[in-house]
Amino acid sequence: DKLEINFITDRYAGYDFLKVWRQYCYTHLLRDLKTLETDSPGDHEVAAFSLEMKPLLKEAIKMHKSTLVLDAYQEKATAIKDKIMEAAQREANHPGIQHFQNIFREHPDRCFQWVKSPHIPAENNFAERGLRPEVIAKKISFGSQSDQGMNNREILMTFLHTARIRGLDAKHIL
Repeated sequence: DKLEINFITDRYAGYDFLKVWRQYCYTHLLRDLKTLETDSPGDHEVAAFSLEMKPLLKEAIKMHKSTLVLDAYQEKATAIKDKIMEAAQREANHPGIQHFQNIFREHPDRCFQWVKSPHIPAENNFAERGLRPEVIAKKISFGSQSDQGMNNREILMTFLHTARIRGLDAKHIL
């Protein structure tokens, strides 16, 4: 039994133990598709597949911002899903395309959670954008110089980010 939590992730297998509904991040899939194009310059099959799949993935990502009522949203999302699955089911010779298609063939339960509701995004950019300032700060400051410094920073940043998400002013809480 899975919890009614939708967890948007890359395809890292370390998340497989979680008993939650997962949604694979379409931004990561777009990145993989671009890598496939870069690794296969001049391959017409790859170019045609990418030309078909990229707009569908982008359209799915945009659905999160949809203002449609639920029935209309689901109808439009299902149409996009059907086009993605049509491209995923089409015969391909290139192993990179086959690998990409298999993501959708083998894990439809992890590729189409976003079809259920506009509240489930097809990408996890929100979480990644939230982490970006910390990653940059860590990089330019050369990180913590000790395990204790790392632990202190993790605790402080968790506290500060949680306060911000909850709309609290951390200066008044400390």
